[in-house]
Amino acid sequence: MKNKVSYLGLIGANTLIYGLTALYFGFLPIFLEYQGKTNDQIGYLLAAAQLVSVFAQSVWGKITDKAKYKNNILAILVIFSSIFFVLVYFGSSMLYLFIMISLVMFFLSNLCGLTDTITIEASGVNQWKYGPLRVMGTLGFGLVSMGLAPFIGGENISLLFVFFAAVGLLSVVFLYMAPKVKGHAEKREKISIKPIFRDRVTVIMFFVMAVSILTFNYYQNFYPKYMIASVENGGLGISEWLMGVNTLITVTGEILFFLFYNKIMEKIGIKKVLWIFGVLSVVRYLSLAYTKNAVLVLTIGFFTGLCPTVFTYCCTFYLMKTVSPSVRASAQMAMYALCNSLPRMMGSGIGGVITESFGTKGGLIFCTLLSALSLISLLALPKKIKTDMRT
Repeated sequence: MKNKVSYLGLIGANTLIYGLTALYFGFLPIFLEYQGKTNDQIGYLLAAAQLVSVFAQSVWGKITDKAKYKNNILAILVIFSSIFFVLVYFGSSMLYLFIMISLVMFFLSNLCGLTDTITIEASGVNQWKYGPLRVMGTLGFGLVSMGLAPFIGGENISLLFVFFAAVGLLSVVFLYMAPKVKGHAEKREKISIKPIFRDRVTVIMFFVMAVSILTFNYYQNFYPKYMIASVENGGLGISEWLMGVNTLITVTGEILFFLFYNKIMEKIGIKKVLWIFGVLSVVRYLSLAYTKNAVLVLTIGFFTGLCPTVFTYCCTFYLMKTVSPSVRASAQMAMYALCNSLPRMMGSGIGGVITESFGTKGGLIFCTLLSALSLISLLALPKKIKTDMRT
């Protein structure tokens, strides 16, 4: 019975914590636009917050490795990110928003990485399959967006903050039901992650993941506003509900990947997987730049979230297989800082300027070129990667 409760807790925590990130990245830019902020102002605010998160992840990684239980640290992150997110609603000046959004990201930017670390370790100890558990995070990201989108649009944007607080509270409840995962480092142990950067495979995978996250961040921050903007104003004229459906479709492809991960890796290997999804990254952004039909947009959306998830998942497990248990959380946080937070910062800042100057189409072409560059970098991978990545 206790094992079932723990499994349910892990399912609930994955579902709701990933749902929190969907609310932040999907709806905060819409709230800022509702306040009258321009694309470049939104870009600056989001980019500044991501800069804070780059340093925060290093701090929280070391704290987590030395903590008695990693679950306690994750609960603290959820609680404080929820508190500061609610406080965003109560001010409109650029300085106030900069401070509050930066504080949100100081805590929120670590949620997914630490959730993955806890889920992976708990899965190994309890002999559970990681894929189905991680799928719940994917479903949470999509279902929370689709389910709440009809209630949050327009003048009801203030409900965003009520929903965020409620989802945050529930996720903490599920988190304490989940199995406890201990930190592995000694209290006085000096933690260093420098050795991981001597591995050529790690460096290349980090670069590919970083580009994928940067371009996906641009898509998350600026494409939703482009979707719901009227045709007269240069948008697609799609409803808020269809935008929510698009978010769900965006993560649907991830479900199949997580469910069939072992079979995919055994059949074609990680190197071919990176090449396949590298090509898809280029094709999808080029297609979005020239597509205005709602059906085609939703179809392309199936691959949009799949590619960065595949790259992130491969990096995560490669680190789990190649680094010492005492620095796993630190290595994971370093990966998220360099390949997630920093690219998001660049995607928000550069994306805002490009969109203001050349429109969303120009931004999507920029994403296409960057994706092509990351695809070329795969040529430097060795013929065989030293771990088969199986779990």
